[in-house]
Amino acid sequence: MVCFRSKALFAVTVSLVLALSACANVSGGAGSNSDVIDSGSITGKATFSNVADNSGILVFAEAVTGTQTLSVRAALSTGIAPAVSARSVAGSTVAAQAITASDGSFTLPDLAAGTYTVYAVSNDSAEGAVARTVTVSADTVATVETLVLTATGTVSGSVTWNGASSGNGGILVYIAGTGYMAYTDDAGSFKITGVPAASAYQLYIVGKDGSRKYWETDLDPAMSVQRTIMWKTINVTAKTDTAAGAYVWHPYLAESEHVKVESDPKGIKFTVKVPADTGYLAVICDTTGGTRYDPVINGMGTYTFVYPLVTAGTEYSFSVQFCGPLLGDEHSGEYYEYVACVAGGGLGPFFDYTDASYAQLKPAYTESGNKRLVALPNWTTPAGSLPSFVVGDKTKISDYSLSMEFAIGTTDWLDTNWFTGCNAINISDATVRNTIINEGIDLLSGVCWKSPADINSAFSYKKFFGWARFRITLSGYDGSFRTQMVGSDQWTYNPVLPTTYTNTTPIVTPASSTDTVSSGITVSVSDGNALTMSSAILTVNVSSHTYSGSGSYQGVSFYLLAPDGTRYPGFGSTYFITGTTNYQLDLSSEAASCKGTWTLVVANADMDSTTTISSWSLKM
Repeated sequence: MVCFRSKALFAVTVSLVLALSACANVSGGAGSNSDVIDSGSITGKATFSNVADNSGILVFAEAVTGTQTLSVRAALSTGIAPAVSARSVAGSTVAAQAITASDGSFTLPDLAAGTYTVYAVSNDSAEGAVARTVTVSADTVATVETLVLTATGTVSGSVTWNGASSGNGGILVYIAGTGYMAYTDDAGSFKITGVPAASAYQLYIVGKDGSRKYWETDLDPAMSVQRTIMWKTINVTAKTDTAAGAYVWHPYLAESEHVKVESDPKGIKFTVKVPADTGYLAVICDTTGGTRYDPVINGMGTYTFVYPLVTAGTEYSFSVQFCGPLLGDEHSGEYYEYVACVAGGGLGPFFDYTDASYAQLKPAYTESGNKRLVALPNWTTPAGSLPSFVVGDKTKISDYSLSMEFAIGTTDWLDTNWFTGCNAINISDATVRNTIINEGIDLLSGVCWKSPADINSAFSYKKFFGWARFRITLSGYDGSFRTQMVGSDQWTYNPVLPTTYTNTTPIVTPASSTDTVSSGITVSVSDGNALTMSSAILTVNVSSHTYSGSGSYQGVSFYLLAPDGTRYPGFGSTYFITGTTNYQLDLSSEAASCKGTWTLVVANADMDSTTTISSWSLKM
C-alpha cells in the first residue's frame, strides 16, 4: 500500500522530546532553569482550526540567540548536523514544555529572560508543527500569538473486484477535490492519512491503470466499467481512523451504493441517490441492448421513477450513468453502477428484438406518381391507441416519436450516403401512425436531411443497397425514454431503368431565324414512371454549320413538344445550343400520356447560315 500524503518529518521526533527534555530538566543539565531567580513565563493557546477539542497538543519553547536556536548552536559545536528535511531537538535544548488543555491553553513557566521560539506539535495535524517567536522579560508573563494547527484523521477500507481475495492491487482511491489518495494493496486494502477532519467528503475509486479494468474481457459486462466509480460520502474525525467499509464490485445486484431497483405494477421502480455536481443521469437497459431513460434531475438528492419499457416477470439488467464535473467530464459517462430486477409490470418491448429479421421494422419502398414512399406495412406493435403511463408519479407520457435513417451506396457500407427519411415524427396521432403504416413517408417531402434533388439523383437509375434504422422516443416533463437503435434487414432498391428513344435522321435548319424544321420520336409505352420521367434526359447533337460571319456562331434554338401538345420549355421560351448538349427535363406530368410522337422543333439563330443536327434522343 502506498500513501501519497506525507507530513513534515519534524513531528517524527516529538516522542524524543518528551523523554529527553524531561530528563534534562529534572537533572538540571545544560539549559535547565531550576536555578533561575529572575524568570518569566509564556502563556497562550495552541488550537485546531477545524475541531472543538484542542487537548493533547505538545507545546515547548527553545531559546534563540540572534538567528540561531539552541539546537542549531549545539549542532555547530558538535559538528553533527541533522538532516535538512528534519529538525532534531535534543532534550537539553528544550527550555520548557506543556500539553494543551481542551481549550488549547498552556503555560511555559520559569524561563530566563530572552527570546524563545514556541512550537506546537501534533502528529494528528496536517502541518505537523507550527512556531511563533516571543520575548520573555524577568518577572513577567509573555503571551504568544495563538498557534493554529489543522486536525487530521485517516480513512481506511478495502476495494475488491467481485470479492477476489487477491489481485486487487493498484486501484486508486481518492477524496474528491483534494490530493489525499492511496493505492490498494494486493488484498484490496487502502489507508489515506493526514486528511483534515471535515464532514461530507466524497470518496472515489478508479480502476487499474487509471482507465478501465479488464478492458478486453467479455466475460463480465460490469468489468468494462468507466474510468471513475463514485463510492460514498464519508466524515473524517480528528485523531481517529474512519472506516470507509469494504466495497465489493458486484455486477447487477438489486441495490448498489446509489441505486436501488424493485418490482412495480408499472414496471421497475428506481430509487437513485444523486451525488453532488452530477450534471445528468441516464438509465440504460442493458438487456435490450441500449433502451434508455434520461430523467430530469435538479442537483444532489434522492429521486424515484418507474421504468415501464419492460415485460412483467422478465429480469432486466441496467447500467445507471452519472455524469458531472467531479466525475471528470460534464458530458460523457464517467461513472456507472449496475443493478438488476424482475419487472412487476410494464409495457413490453416496442419491437420484437428476439426476431433476427426484425420483420416489423423492415421498410417497404414504393414509387407512387412523383413520390418516393417508405412505409412500415408489417408494424403491428404498438397496435391501436398508444398507451399512456406515469413516470415518477409526475407526468403522463403519451408523445411517441419515430425516426428512420437510411443509407444508400453503390456496393458496400464503406461507400454510403446516409440521410434521414423522417426525424422525430410524433406518432401519438392515429392518423399519422396509419399514414406511416399504410401509405408511407414521402422522402421528397422535406422531412429528410437531404434535398429532394439530392435524393432523386441518388436513387434515379441506380441499384443500391440500404437499410433503415429506428428508434422510438417518448418525451415527458420529467425525462425522456429512448429505445434501442435497431436496424432492419438490408434491402435492395432495384430502380426502373429508363429507355432511350433516338432519331438518327439528320435535319438541316433553314437559312432563316424564323423558319423551323422538326423531327419526331415515337414512344410506344402508354404508362410511364413519373419519378424517372422527372429527370428525363434530352440529347441534341449539332454536327456542323455554315456560318462564316465576323461574329461568333449563335447556334440553334429549339423546344420539345409532348404527344399531348405540351411544350418544353413553356410557351414563348426556347433552349439554345451550339454543340452536343444533354438537357435534363421534368416530364413527370407526362407519365400517363407519354405514348405517341415527341417532336423536336429547331430554328437557326443566324440569318445567312444553316445548321445540321445529326441525331437527337430522349431518355426516360
